[in-house]
Amino acid sequence: MCFGSALRHTSPVTDAISCSVPVGNLGEGRAEEIVPPMERTRWATERMAPVDLSAPDRT
Repeated sequence: MCFGSALRHTSPVTDAISCSVPVGNLGEGRAEEIVPPMERTRWATERMAPVDLSAPDRT
């Protein structure tokens, strides 16, 4: 299983982050442990990326 999120610091979007996990390791509630840290990583990465003034609002 793969979880992914687009990095929205450019328009059009050209980058993303992902995390692949063997399905056998995806027990009850495991996705809820993976997705929030990925979202925080996406947010932090976007904040550090150079600003693309042509990108739509990234709120």
